Amino acid sequence: MVTSETLGLELRFEDERLRLWDPETQEYLLEHQEEHAGRMASEQRVRDLETELAKFTERRLGEH
Repeated sequence: MVTSETLGLELRFEDERLRLWDPETQEYLLEHQEEHAGRMASEQRVRDLETELAKFTERRLGEH
């Protein structure tokens, strides 16, 4: 383990690869692929909610 006092992070081995550990949050920082997958899932959820809202709005307007 190597610690960066400037960043406040530790460089650790996990599953035979190096990862950055944040001792404050007790979590590894996300790797690029993990961050990208999370962002894509969030963006898809926003699109799904926008579609649901549009359908709901159309139904409500059709009732009047």
